[in-house]
Amino acid sequence: MPRVTNKNAAVKPYFSVKKSRKTKFSEKTIREQFDCYTSYIRDNPVLSRRTDLVKGVPVEYYVKKYRPFLKNDWCRFLGIHTSTWLNWEQNEKLRETVEEINEVIEDQKLIGAYVNEFNASIASQDLGLKTAIEQTNYDGDYENILALLDAEAKEQKNYEKRRKNK
Repeated sequence: MPRVTNKNAAVKPYFSVKKSRKTKFSEKTIREQFDCYTSYIRDNPVLSRRTDLVKGVPVEYYVKKYRPFLKNDWCRFLGIHTSTWLNWEQNEKLRETVEEINEVIEDQKLIGAYVNEFNASIASQDLGLKTAIEQTNYDGDYENILALLDAEAKEQKNYEKRRKNK
């Protein structure tokens, strides 16, 4: 039941293909569909427009950026709701396959963040590695707060300078 049977055929957008509610998924069909999903993601990167100055003249060009694997997109690709995917995690027949696919999705996000292909803060929030900052009441200790903010701003400037020099 793979979507792309002929490798030379044009790849159709995965979201335009509709599945009927009566479609039954087995471990084999889920794996085949995931292979189609990953090949679609790899074969269709996002084009990011950039502008640089070359000898004082602005030059526009496009850079290919890889798409992250996302559970929402994967569910849309299958034609199911995300709650169905969560239910499959509890299903004894599909649990192993679902866990393997979840691991591949998480690994791809993590590796993409490591190699600076994806936004690391968004990927870490998505993977549950970064939690929200808790606000606390400092009871008027404004001098320490201002010192911390100044140090943080200096650190950010140094980080930006290092990135520009690379």
